[in-house]
Amino acid sequence: MARIKQGGIQNLLFLPIDATTDYLLASIGDQRVGAVRLHWKGAVVELEKNSVIGTGRGIRVLRKLFEGVKTEATARGCLEIRAFVREKHVRPWRRFGVINIGMEDDRDGAPAFLMQYRLTDSRR
Repeated sequence: MARIKQGGIQNLLFLPIDATTDYLLASIGDQRVGAVRLHWKGAVVELEKNSVIGTGRGIRVLRKLFEGVKTEATARGCLEIRAFVREKHVRPWRRFGVINIGMEDDRDGAPAFLMQYRLTDSRR
């Protein structure tokens, strides 16, 4: 488990059963307020199941989770972060510098767009 502390919100990285999937959990004190599932695929990490709950809403927990993902992805040498984002959530993701790379998918009956964030290549 890795810890990434940012402005009062602590992200905890848990390693589940398979070696290509992690969960990043955000907490304030001992209360869990957000989570994201990460799938490591070589130079790409795909995000899935982003959620912010209860008292975590309205205090930029999703941004803190995304910053935690960037930190971990950079440390692992990833070049990009990808996520399927539902149409109603595209605007907040754009504020993080994530761009729509033009693919649309139907996830659970709702349109979702493939979004991408390019990381700096730390191997140079």
